[in-house]
Amino acid sequence: MFAGLKVWKLAAGLGIAGAIVGAVIGNMLPDRFSSQAVIRLETQKQPLSGNRVRQLFQAATSDESCRQMVKLFSLYPGESEPERRLREHVHLETVGNGSAIMVQFGYKDRFIAQKVVAEVVSRLIDGAIVQRGDPHTTMTLALLDPASLPLRPYFPNRPAAVETGILVGLGCAVVLGIWGRYKRPLPAVAAR
Repeated sequence: MFAGLKVWKLAAGLGIAGAIVGAVIGNMLPDRFSSQAVIRLETQKQPLSGNRVRQLFQAATSDESCRQMVKLFSLYPGESEPERRLREHVHLETVGNGSAIMVQFGYKDRFIAQKVVAEVVSRLIDGAIVQRGDPHTTMTLALLDPASLPLRPYFPNRPAAVETGILVGLGCAVVLGIWGRYKRPLPAVAAR
């Protein structure tokens, strides 16, 4: 197909150009690092614990709590609603059939990402300690895996950006080759 369309040079050129564009875009995007921690959750009554876990999540990501963390770690400088951004980027979820809580946070600075996760974990555990005074509380939290220090960014995926650029370039070459082939006028057939 390529030999018939004579687009080898075009394919190579557009493939290389796509790779360069993908690499440039990948390098222009800021790195984002993700830290995570895991807390073990021990309970006797599952419905009650689900309610308690939701209360802990809400307390750890309340407006006041987010405001304190934004100020403590100087998060999102110059942005209009840093508390909302923090709340959007902190991920809290139960895992392992509700037997553990995973806390995850992504940020442009790996050390800040780790510190925010450690702070959220601390607030969750402190909230559980405060609730232990309640006679209906049958939940215990214990730190299983402390906040990790991310070594590599999770975003952007630079090799994938280069590969995508190559594929887009090759795809453009094929489309242009086919279009060029059918755009040329057909030779006139001699009348008999």
